[in-house]
Amino acid sequence: MYTDKLNRLHAAVEKPAFAFIKNNYVSTSRNDFKFLKQAVFERTIELRGFSNSAIDLEVFDWAEEGRDRNWWWQMQSLPFLTWFISSFELQSEEERREFFRFCVNSVINWRNKAMRASDSPLAWHDHATAFRVRNVVNWLVFCWDCGLSALVAENNTELDLVSLVEEHLAWLADRENYSIHTNHGFDQSLISYTISLYFGNRFSDYKALSLARLQDELDFAFTPQGVHKENSPGYQKFMLSRLKGLLNLEALGDSEISVQARDHIEKATEFLKVITLPDGMLPIIGDTRWDDFSEVENTKSELNVYDYSDSGYLVVKGRDQQGRDFFLSLKNCHDSNYHRHDDDLSVFFYYAGRVVFGDGGLLSHNEKDAKRLFIRSSLAHSCPVLPLKAIRDKLKVPQRPTMELREGGIFHGVSHMYGVKVERSVDISKIRDGEISILDVTESEGEIWSNFLLTEDVMVKSQNSGFQVSFDSFLLTIAALGEAGSSYTCKGWDPESAENSAIFSKHLGRDEAATRVWLTSRGQSGVKISIGEK
Repeated sequence: MYTDKLNRLHAAVEKPAFAFIKNNYVSTSRNDFKFLKQAVFERTIELRGFSNSAIDLEVFDWAEEGRDRNWWWQMQSLPFLTWFISSFELQSEEERREFFRFCVNSVINWRNKAMRASDSPLAWHDHATAFRVRNVVNWLVFCWDCGLSALVAENNTELDLVSLVEEHLAWLADRENYSIHTNHGFDQSLISYTISLYFGNRFSDYKALSLARLQDELDFAFTPQGVHKENSPGYQKFMLSRLKGLLNLEALGDSEISVQARDHIEKATEFLKVITLPDGMLPIIGDTRWDDFSEVENTKSELNVYDYSDSGYLVVKGRDQQGRDFFLSLKNCHDSNYHRHDDDLSVFFYYAGRVVFGDGGLLSHNEKDAKRLFIRSSLAHSCPVLPLKAIRDKLKVPQRPTMELREGGIFHGVSHMYGVKVERSVDISKIRDGEISILDVTESEGEIWSNFLLTEDVMVKSQNSGFQVSFDSFLLTIAALGEAGSSYTCKGWDPESAENSAIFSKHLGRDEAATRVWLTSRGQSGVKISIGEK
């Protein structure tokens, strides 16, 4: 029975599927070869962003506690199947047989210990499940194409790959498991659609459903200006790569979603260039990692203003009177609850190769961790802060955030993130002279803080109603405008008080000490920022 089902599935594979996998996966990855050999011969697993773990996947219990969610997310996708494909040309004949046997035994072990186990973390996670069925199907089709069909058939009684694939596709099709209008839902739909294209009409119902979902996801994911709605440069780059990947589906016979993707790629590419810093790095805004690079925008003059206010961004880039590069963005958007940070009206300021005012970054996906909670809060962003709880659900915000570019070089935004109106105006008219003014106003009767996160290793001195910050090649002065309020500073993590903490994260799973400075006043807080020589 198992062999007959497998043979029928094999017969349904369209020839372009074999070429598609070969064209979209390298087969000479030395890194993946190393990962696979470690897993097979040393019984250790190395996942992206984590140190090696002593794990024998052929007997692993799939229920160990105390590990990071991102670690489990990667593990539950069965990454060793992709390692097998992407290092195939580096393997000897003997290694291929040994690695194949390892893959078979490890999948069987996962079926026996995780597939039906309620205590296996993220076993049926929305994203991990999609990646797992993708990896299983790609491995299966690849093995058929590389002369391993007999070995697959020999082991299929325990593997029962057809049922495994069918159950995963059915799970992804279930409305209860579909993460609509998120990057997870996008990938769920894309993977189901791609698999259905591999097998002609074998999964025609899933093909129709996943195509309809994918078209809807694509229309939702980006604003008309090409900005990804999960609101970080990291996801802008990630989802742009997904857009470009949709073009590859033409090779499998698609004539719909690939055409739709082309309509978005140009605008999404242009915005990614705009949001990229002059040194080619993506700014840490939202869930962006520090080591992300992209193509730099060719600035046309000393002052270039980019109006993406309909999508929640205003950006200015250029060079000051001394020829030093600068970048400043004002962000104010809440189009998605997914990966949401409390960062309405936040500025990101880069000058002369240094991040002046930054953002906390990603850190981890553990949403119960105290440091992750801090990094998502307004305290870890350079934005106005009220002593009120920020609203994360966009449907519960009294009014949606708005932005506009006003005459005279004013970036202006309005937010109701705290349930009351808060406005921020950023005057960039003298930015080439090293001067920026920020005015924060609220209709709340309490205090408003103008909060700034300094992620560089700098010296901060309090002076009058403000601060002097010493960078390696310039001095920054932060001074109160108008009636002086109070000013405060803190550095590093205080486990007893998030309000007196300042950290950020360049890399997944690792935080570093930052410095926070903030000026407080009732009703409104004005700040003048000046840059001078050391």
